[in-house]
Amino acid sequence: MESTLIDFILFAPFESKNIENLLIEPKNNKKLLIIIDENLTDEIRIFINNVMNAIKVNVESETQIIKSEDNDHFNILNSKPLTFILMGVNIEKLNLNLNLPLYHLFQFQQHYLLRTDPASVIVKDNILKKKLWDAIKDNKF
Repeated sequence: MESTLIDFILFAPFESKNIENLLIEPKNNKKLLIIIDENLTDEIRIFINNVMNAIKVNVESETQIIKSEDNDHFNILNSKPLTFILMGVNIEKLNLNLNLPLYHLFQFQQHYLLRTDPASVIVKDNILKKKLWDAIKDNKF
């Protein structure tokens, strides 16, 4: 079977976005990156702000929220140490092949990873809010 350029384009891996390039100023203060798979509504923004305030993380300077599109993939391997909270986002978006259960804070190299349900689901469910709190309350990041 003869290979064509079309075959290559269809099966080529997604180009990864470098996390360092996505951080907004002040970049050096960022320590927590929240990646969501849905629109950032006022309800979700307030919820995230409340969670970050509870663990004494300054939302404005230390946190950044990124909305992940369907084909987005991110390269974290060469980035500065960060904590990634993936709200409704699969770990594969970080180009990692890890079996990471929900609501389990996991250290990978110099990073912490936490995978959760989508923020819009957590905000309406007290059991999921408790699971999130239990995962982050010690604030190891």
